[in-house]
Amino acid sequence: MRVDLASLERFNRIGTDGAVEAADALSTLTDAETFVQTTKINFAPVASLSALFGPVETAVAIEFDGGLKGRALLVFDEASAEFVRSNLVSAGADPDPASLEEVANIMTSSFVDGWAEHVPDTIDISTPSSVDGRPDPTPDTADEPFRFVFESDVAFAEADHACRFYLVPEQESFLEALRESGDGSTDAAVSLGELTTFIRLTAAGAETVATNLEAMTGIEADVAVSHLDFVPVEVRPARVGVDAHAGTVF
Repeated sequence: MRVDLASLERFNRIGTDGAVEAADALSTLTDAETFVQTTKINFAPVASLSALFGPVETAVAIEFDGGLKGRALLVFDEASAEFVRSNLVSAGADPDPASLEEVANIMTSSFVDGWAEHVPDTIDISTPSSVDGRPDPTPDTADEPFRFVFESDVAFAEADHACRFYLVPEQESFLEALRESGDGSTDAAVSLGELTTFIRLTAAGAETVATNLEAMTGIEADVAVSHLDFVPVEVRPARVGVDAHAGTVF
């Protein structure tokens, strides 16, 4: 199976538009200004997806089916979850811990609405459910080693709080959507086999780098090469951030 890169870019921008809609919905619910920090597509081994989440987080999962199948996850750290509960317009003096499920339901609906225009059938979402412990983004995968994952970071403008929104489509469903969205205007494509091979080669090279660093410095080095990121060129600076870095570009 070959992935048309123009279609992948199109869906990346659709994901960004959906994240903006979801952020606007969160702003309406909390009466606080929000913005989307970044949206990207990860291509990652299923076994490494749990590394996207910390050991203590508050998450709500929603399954979706129809024109696109998969799972959505809205994830907060504890402080941000409490901030949202306390600032809901309808919260009152005693916020309901289950109110995050309704927040996730409204945000996912807003996100999915943007996708509905680009797939042939209606996308139906399930009743949201709270997740205990570290979220499992792909409970339905037994034989798929890799997945595409849409990740959007949504932040509040007036507080140091944020949430992360993940859309994890089933591989076959997403690849079919990519095929149907292609217009044949470009022959820029890459196979899934090439992508997976690239990740494995890069991971092997990184392990060698870590071994050499340990030998030179005597300090244990930990390396993680778990996924490829697909992002529009114009948002690449935001992915690097403003902190000082030391590294090699080649």
